[in-house]
Amino acid sequence: MINFFLIVNKQGRVRIRRNYNHLEDKERERKESLVIGEVLTRDNKQCNYFIVEDETVVYKRFTTLTLICGVSKDEVRMLTIFSISADNSSLTFSLSQLTTLV
Repeated sequence: MINFFLIVNKQGRVRIRRNYNHLEDKERERKESLVIGEVLTRDNKQCNYFIVEDETVVYKRFTTLTLICGVSKDEVRMLTIFSISADNSSLTFSLSQLTTLV
């Protein structure tokens, strides 16, 4: 099950956030800063998933954005990575529409 989804730029600023489980604001912010810090400090040679607290974090880096997905431990990591990669084309189209509207 997907617990959260984040789109973050290289500076660590959250661009899009979606939580699928209710968390208190302080707990959510603490967990986000922990996950974002870990993702941004990881080397490109390291694998693109790791375990934080009670969930697995899967991420995919693109040129300027990083897509981060927190899933339960029993999820298949490779399937999540594939889903993030497959959704990239539709996400790129949606973000380009969003920037033209602003």
